[in-house]
Amino acid sequence: FAELPDKAIWLTQSDTSIFGARYGQEVLNLGSKNIILIAAPRLASPKYRSQLQKRVEFLRDKSSEQFKQVADLSTLARDAGYRVFSDPVPPPSGFKRWPHGFLFEWLPQDVEFSLSELEKNLLQLCTRWPQGKSHQKNRKDVWIWPEPFLSPLTQTLQHAASAYKIDSLKIALMHLEQAQIVKAQNYCGEELKKLAVQDAAA
Repeated sequence: FAELPDKAIWLTQSDTSIFGARYGQEVLNLGSKNIILIAAPRLASPKYRSQLQKRVEFLRDKSSEQFKQVADLSTLARDAGYRVFSDPVPPPSGFKRWPHGFLFEWLPQDVEFSLSELEKNLLQLCTRWPQGKSHQKNRKDVWIWPEPFLSPLTQTLQHAASAYKIDSLKIALMHLEQAQIVKAQNYCGEELKKLAVQDAAA
């Protein structure tokens, strides 16, 4: 949730994902309350779409048939000012995706995105990676264990480094693949400082 902006739609792909996300949102107070969680596979159900219309304002005046498909729902969401995110699955026809934290943002094919923003986003994610195992302390940022989530992080960096030829992400990935988490965090932090200096000089 820390990676998602305000006014975001998260199209989860399984009940496990959405239950975990709801727990994080409602119990652990992670992320904005304006983030809307939607179980994408359940959009085929008229009952589920009716439930969505009751809690999602921009769907209330629409026919439920208008958002039966994820592509149509994504278009309606973007028209209402929301950004659309999904688990790492291929986007529907007419959309492309780019990494945003552990998720992917879906954008229309004709919308460009900033490689600089992509690099900064993933470097920041790397620096915030939790250290040590959680024992359910009072701090809200230690509710997960780093080890099981290391694979999604490395997969995201691997995809971004390969697809967009970003050297800093390749080096961060190398450290993570060698289980050098602290070294990866420190490296990403230094790279962020360099980018900040470059931005200030531009």
